[in-house]
Amino acid sequence: YSSQGAVTIIHEIFKRMPKTPEFKKMRKYFRGDSAFCNSAIFNSCLTKNAGFVICMKANIFNPLIKNVSHWKSQNPKDSKRIMFYDGRECEIGQTLYSPDLCEQVLRVVFIRAKKEEPQEALIEHQDNYDYYAWVTSIGEHEMSNVKLIKFYRKRGQAENFIRELKYGFDLKHYPCQKLLANRAFGVIAAFAYNLVRFLSVSKNPTKPSYAKRFRNRYLRLPCQVIKHAGQVSFRLMHHHAKEVNRWLEYIQKLQFGFA
Repeated sequence: YSSQGAVTIIHEIFKRMPKTPEFKKMRKYFRGDSAFCNSAIFNSCLTKNAGFVICMKANIFNPLIKNVSHWKSQNPKDSKRIMFYDGRECEIGQTLYSPDLCEQVLRVVFIRAKKEEPQEALIEHQDNYDYYAWVTSIGEHEMSNVKLIKFYRKRGQAENFIRELKYGFDLKHYPCQKLLANRAFGVIAAFAYNLVRFLSVSKNPTKPSYAKRFRNRYLRLPCQVIKHAGQVSFRLMHHHAKEVNRWLEYIQKLQFGFA
């Protein structure tokens, strides 16, 4: 239930955004997967004047397929064309959607790709295609169908960052039973994540590596990990140890309030 409590989170996030005139002029957007495809999320984004694009569930978009009056094919030689998720050529269509309890009529953008069958169907039918759809409050004058799909697909990078936090920094579950201890754990993890990310971007600004690769290259290779009698210690070369101590001294000067 990914969207559980999401309405409150959306309101709280937008409420805390800067109130400067420059920021108020900026267009705000929300991208979400199919778990967020419901009227409560739609209304929350509309209330905050945020354009949204959300993936639709098949049981919601299937009844709308028949309303698409025209399917636009793409140039197979165009390197920037939209492809289906498995690499098949696809067509693009759109229609309108009026969800229950929603304040606004929304645009739905479809892509469809022919199913891989041994024989071509004599009559074109809905069952001959695989479909994918997105619902959005963003007008076509602001984003064309192709730009909208590409804009949504960029959220895959956000998923990579979430996966890195969960597994790269062991933040899938907080380990402590006390809230204050978990807060301290979170602050340490946030500091470690930002430090690793900063060094990764400094090393390669155009294509920084994720934490797993960074640790292997810069932490595990320069030192020897020794496990003995229930203790773990790191044996470093002198210049590496000097750099580590310099960072530890700097970290000790930072003040984090846990009260």
